Amino acid sequence: MVTFAYRIIACAILTLIFTPSLAQAKVWTISHSAEDPVADIQDAFLNAQSGDEIFIEGGVYIVEEEFKNGSPFVLVDKDTLTIHSDTGAYLLVASSYATPLTIHRTRNISFSNIHFGHAYVSHGCSSDVVRIDNSSELRFNGCIFHGSGQIGLRMSGVMYIDFFNCGICG
Repeated sequence: MVTFAYRIIACAILTLIFTPSLAQAKVWTISHSAEDPVADIQDAFLNAQSGDEIFIEGGVYIVEEEFKNGSPFVLVDKDTLTIHSDTGAYLLVASSYATPLTIHRTRNISFSNIHFGHAYVSHGCSSDVVRIDNSSELRFNGCIFHGSGQIGLRMSGVMYIDFFNCGICG
């Protein structure tokens, strides 16, 4: 009887040792007081894995670098992410030629209380605010898209996108 119990315990230990563990979802927390919070946001967008959460502390984050025909905040080939702020995070670009957010080949992403736009719009903008292509199951809740003189949202090959309590302005 004791030998049987030892065999069960040995099997359980071997199962734990040789069974690959499931990766734990990570919570990326971006603090406005960090040394370079914009780089931290870009890093989180680039490296987040399926199931991760990106929490951006409320505040204004302005990308001052020139992103001519590019985007400082990019999600490519992502699946199942939550990106949110408690009081509203403003992800803005100084360049009127940049698209603040680009989403490509991505699915099941939720945004909440994130504002995307151009920081200085007195002279007009010549780019989109958000560009989405070949993506599905996107949810925007309490988001504002502002500062585009031409096209606020540009979408191609997008399926199942929901906007709740969102606005487009400027």
